[in-house]
Amino acid sequence: MVADLDETIAELAERGIQAGDVQQGGQKARFAAVHDPDGNRVTLLESPVTS
Repeated sequence: MVADLDETIAELAERGIQAGDVQQGGQKARFAAVHDPDGNRVTLLESPVTS
């Protein structure tokens, strides 16, 4: 889980790690995948909670 998916993707890009396309997961959740140096897929998920 990440608080801000766009910010996290930008920070990773600065380090040379490219994320896949951002996808919608339901009405508010968004996610994107990255791969670690060993080729393992890591999924980043942003799911804002509303009051």
